[in-house]
Amino acid sequence: MEWIYTKDNSVSNGSDAAWVDLIDFSDTAPVRYISKDLEVSGIVSPVVKDSYGREQVTVKVRNTGSTLINGFYLAYRTNENSLTEREFFNVLLMPLNDSATVTFSGRADLSRFGTYDFRVYSLDNNDEYTANDTINVLFDNKVLKESVSVYPNPFTGSLTVEIASPTSGEITITVVNNSGQKIYESDHFITEGETLVTIDDLKAAPSVVYMSIKGAGLNSTIPLIKIR
Repeated sequence: MEWIYTKDNSVSNGSDAAWVDLIDFSDTAPVRYISKDLEVSGIVSPVVKDSYGREQVTVKVRNTGSTLINGFYLAYRTNENSLTEREFFNVLLMPLNDSATVTFSGRADLSRFGTYDFRVYSLDNNDEYTANDTINVLFDNKVLKESVSVYPNPFTGSLTVEIASPTSGEITITVVNNSGQKIYESDHFITEGETLVTIDDLKAAPSVVYMSIKGAGLNSTIPLIKIR
């Protein structure tokens, strides 16, 4: 098969070209024409930076199919095991590359120290081409905003100590009562980033006690309230 375009001398306006598209050799390799395709084409925000908090999620999408898209679902998650945030956007996209920029109503929590595999994707849209439905970006939160937190406080039983440290090393956790008497002490190894330590054998009477965390560059004292 051969197609030939020849220009004559009568008209000089227009594109002066011809296009041949969607050639289907149906006996050997039938083409499945795509009518509905929503492409997630870019993450506008969050942007790459050193420190993150609760970040606005803004995404650019494009209708690359041949039919009208009257509203669509998008979703995002911050890491592999995080909860999926899903939202419907009542936006009209005309066929053949009409685009829009949309913003989720909820914000993504990227405030903890560490790396986030942030992923945005099309969901439940009966899309006929799924290869362009997902886009992901790695965000590294390099700033430790708080070194130590303990919860719950007030407490009745076990405690969780959340430690954010730029280095790995040994720490000692000590608890004293109002009289300065030591009622608990334990040693732990923490890693760079965030470490969780659970304490479930703290025997304290209902009162105010004081927990100190020392080592690996840390020196914090936190008052805790034990209730009945």
